Amino acid sequence: MKTFIIDGNREGKTIAVVAGVHGNEKAGVEAIKSLLPFKINQGRLIFVIANEKAIEKNVRFIETDLNRLFNCKTPETMEKRIANKMKPLLNQADAMLDLHSSFSKDTFPFCICEENSVEVAKQLPGKIILTGLTKFHKGSTDEYMYKHGKIGICIECGYLNSKKARDIAKKAVRSFCIAFGIIKGRNRKKEQRILKATELYKNKSTFKLKKSFKDFEKVNCLIGLDGKEKIKAKGYILFAQSQKNPKKECFVIANEKIYKQKQQVGY
Repeated sequence: MKTFIIDGNREGKTIAVVAGVHGNEKAGVEAIKSLLPFKINQGRLIFVIANEKAIEKNVRFIETDLNRLFNCKTPETMEKRIANKMKPLLNQADAMLDLHSSFSKDTFPFCICEENSVEVAKQLPGKIILTGLTKFHKGSTDEYMYKHGKIGICIECGYLNSKKARDIAKKAVRSFCIAFGIIKGRNRKKEQRILKATELYKNKSTFKLKKSFKDFEKVNCLIGLDGKEKIKAKGYILFAQSQKNPKKECFVIANEKIYKQKQQVGY
């Protein structure tokens, strides 16, 4: 794990920007490196490049998925040790932005957060804000912040091998800093679609997709075969992938969410 701590000239909010939680999602890592040295006006900015070994090997993780190891008890692994080192940094922060990118070539930028973070997410790049995923992704960075009453947002910046994803990540970092007064500027809140995750499907046997699905493609059909069992779903599908080994995440289903504005925590 590598950290860069930047202090402003005046007191203000402390925010953390994280990249490389998944080692093969390098857009966020490249964005942070390209932004350094980075100057802020006030408060504190903590950059974290998380799983350096996985980044070096260009794999999602070495032993266990780092983004499932916060806020829960799990066996000791290399990634668990990284999570334990990251927690004190996240504890300092009023808000956190976690930069991710997707294995799907047809994806587009969107934010993942809970309702207490929606008004901030509206200031970041993306057409969609997905809520409710912490119910299924226990131990994620955004769930850790949410459970501590803070702002936690993951942004999917686009296809992991595209230069555009790195540019979106850089834009997201600047917009996040502006939202908390860390740097000067003005963000415009956009009217984005807000969806809520309602199902995460994990396979019992080898799971094979019927076809390739785009993120947030509307479905009401057969998604794939779990062994010989036909798996159907209705709603908006994302993160759809075939899986050889059982008990893996195969796809998420989301549905329309009517959002009522609530008081923002830590913002």
